[in-house]
Amino acid sequence: MNPSQLHDKLLEKGREKARAAAYFTTTDRLRKQIRAKWIVHHAGQNPVSKSEQMALLEPEYIEACKTAEKAEEAAGVAAVEYQAAQAWFESWRTMEATKRAEMQLT
Repeated sequence: MNPSQLHDKLLEKGREKARAAAYFTTTDRLRKQIRAKWIVHHAGQNPVSKSEQMALLEPEYIEACKTAEKAEEAAGVAAVEYQAAQAWFESWRTMEATKRAEMQLT
């Protein structure tokens, strides 16, 4: 792989990481909003602690939790892939520097 291809690969992985992190942030914020909506909904006829418990059992909230969990996993995977691409790039740079040093010794 040449430096231009490495650069493109890092950009691609960096963009994937950024998109996945943004999606997780959005889904997590939505999950919290859904929870708050259901707490308010149940608060009229129940104590706060019971309305919070009831909100956690709402199918909409449970689905939002599952979506946020998947988004968090995707963000973690994207971060690992980006870090791996960075490590590969650093390894490649080191190998190239070693080759140049060896050529100067001979």
